[in-house]
Amino acid sequence: MSESLALRGRWLFPADGEPMENACLTVIDGRIAAVGNKPLPGVPVYDAGNVAILPGFVNAHTHLDLTGMAGLAPPTSDFPRWLRQVIAYRRQRSAPTVRADVERGLRLSLACGVTTLGDVTVAGASEGVLRSAPMRSVIFHEILGLPKANAARAWSEWVYRLRLVSPQGGCRIGVSPHAPYSVRHTLFAAAARWAVANAAPVCVHLAESQAEMELVQSRTGPFIDFLQSLGVYDPGGIVESVPQLGAMFHGVNPMVWVHGNYLEPNLHAAMMRRSGATI
Repeated sequence: MSESLALRGRWLFPADGEPMENACLTVIDGRIAAVGNKPLPGVPVYDAGNVAILPGFVNAHTHLDLTGMAGLAPPTSDFPRWLRQVIAYRRQRSAPTVRADVERGLRLSLACGVTTLGDVTVAGASEGVLRSAPMRSVIFHEILGLPKANAARAWSEWVYRLRLVSPQGGCRIGVSPHAPYSVRHTLFAAAARWAVANAAPVCVHLAESQAEMELVQSRTGPFIDFLQSLGVYDPGGIVESVPQLGAMFHGVNPMVWVHGNYLEPNLHAAMMRRSGATI
């Protein structure tokens, strides 16, 4: 937007104040110049009528490449079974269909008022789309590998990919070591060191299911059969505890822990808050 415009609505919700009735949002050269009951002098006013004007929404955790999977994997208490459905879905998708899913997910986000996305991407699937998208975004490149050899290969592939990616416009590059059941402790540590050195954002899935917490805390539960069936079970590679994992990422900013459904409020969540992370 290269012109001046005041947008009036029945209600306006500033990010840092109380709701304002019958107020104007004045934009000059693409930036908010004023918020109040009167527009700036000489600025044309567009009255949107009986609407609420809100700041753009932030969706800090998306998987745009899975947009086409809506309805295909209903919620279930058997989390490993749900993961099998996701893995099977991804394996059958071609590059063009993945891109189409990403583009559709982006359109849906924009239509719902989202102006900032944090997208976890596999093999950079969303990068080309988000680089040219009319919004701000962080692209978290997913890495995973629990056995030692898999973890080393994943890190080598990430280092190689870094040569091909770069920030552009409102797009930032970050990394997402997937989850405690899929990432070796040394791979977590390497990602944390890289993020601190490059002032880059990190996203980690944590405590999404009770089965995950059982695996981390006692090396038992349904995740063992699941990982063994994939040929990737390595108990020696799993982080010793949630506090140990949290300590690895102390100093990373921004640090996003996704889900946190089964964190213990008086222990785990408090530790995350002290480290400056977001859950």
